[in-house]
Amino acid sequence: MEARPDCAFMAADRIVIFHSKYHPMPGGPEKSETIPRYREAADGAFRLPESDPELREAFLRIREHIRRKRGERE
Repeated sequence: MEARPDCAFMAADRIVIFHSKYHPMPGGPEKSETIPRYREAADGAFRLPESDPELREAFLRIREHIRRKRGERE
């Protein structure tokens, strides 16, 4: 691939892309908790599909995640 002569010094053997939201820059601000914090609004009370076992398992995992976020146990 040809390059412009004024860009000849920019040879690279690898390109890495990252999102600074998930990878803070060195010397940057520390990750902090978001404020305000909200209580989980969902309650996990929904009907489980009977016809598809794989979909049913997915719904059960979602329900368990909601209950954990609310601090509930089964």
